[in-house]
Amino acid sequence: RPYLCAAVMSLPAVDETSLVAILKLQENLHWGVGRDRKLASIGVYDLATLDGDIHYRTIDPDSEPFVPLGMPDREMTGRQILAEHPKGVGYAHLLADCQRYPVLVDSGGQVLSMPPIINSDQTRLKQGSTRVFIDVTGVSQAAVEKALHTLVCSLLEIGGAVETVTIVGPDGTSRITPNLTPGTAEVDLAEARRWLGLPLDEKSL
Repeated sequence: RPYLCAAVMSLPAVDETSLVAILKLQENLHWGVGRDRKLASIGVYDLATLDGDIHYRTIDPDSEPFVPLGMPDREMTGRQILAEHPKGVGYAHLLADCQRYPVLVDSGGQVLSMPPIINSDQTRLKQGSTRVFIDVTGVSQAAVEKALHTLVCSLLEIGGAVETVTIVGPDGTSRITPNLTPGTAEVDLAEARRWLGLPLDEKSL
């Protein structure tokens, strides 16, 4: 899963309603843009639980256990998660051919997530969170960027504020995400009439 983009956001203190809404949007994007996590998967974390820079790397399936979301009392290796955790069992096929598994870790060595399977329990978004770190990883750069932009713009609409993140690649090159510069698209008038079912003409546009 070579593609990664990220953002930091400040939000009104997350309550039960907004928490449910954010998690539901995350899962809808997993389906609609990520094609059930195959093309892209999203992680949302409480920034207050993270230490320093975030690193995207791989681990041995039988090393570096962490506590997965939904099992707060148990450390599990990547291989155990795929065999025993409900999300791991459901999405194990996405890592079936991998000799090492992708993870995001902070500078203190804490695992944030093992994408595209599961986040860690310690870094989860929760009620009271006000600053969040968002990552999107995947095999399609277009899907990764679209998922991030859609989630960020949706959170902006509920009063959030976005901060960019500098991503440094293995070759030392860097880029800044998210890039929310407005774009343009050309649509054929006849196609627009067909899609919308409206009697559009050049004067009405």
